[in-house]
Amino acid sequence: MIPKRGRFLGLRNPFEAEFAKEKSKMKVLVTKEDKAEGLGSFLGERVLLVCAGYFYEGILVGINRTCVKLEDAGIVYSTGSWADKSYSDLQKLHSKDWYVRLGLIESFGKSK
Repeated sequence: MIPKRGRFLGLRNPFEAEFAKEKSKMKVLVTKEDKAEGLGSFLGERVLLVCAGYFYEGILVGINRTCVKLEDAGIVYSTGSWADKSYSDLQKLHSKDWYVRLGLIESFGKSK
């Protein structure tokens, strides 16, 4: 016989009541994120965005669902040797802020 509602924590049968008690004692795995991953980890830093047509370089100041925002941005026409401390041909863009679509970014990383 199943007891009437209300006898076991407001549940319909004694098995549900027992399950509810055990569930409150359950151990769960909790993970903690120490630092951001992906583009978000570079916010405020100078980055190089390798895109389908150009390489963009600048300070990453914003990210949303469709694009990223660079300050002091430029286009890298020639990187030169990757071991060099600067790019061999970096031309600054005419605007303080520059936006690049996320869908065009093939890879990214910290700039020189």
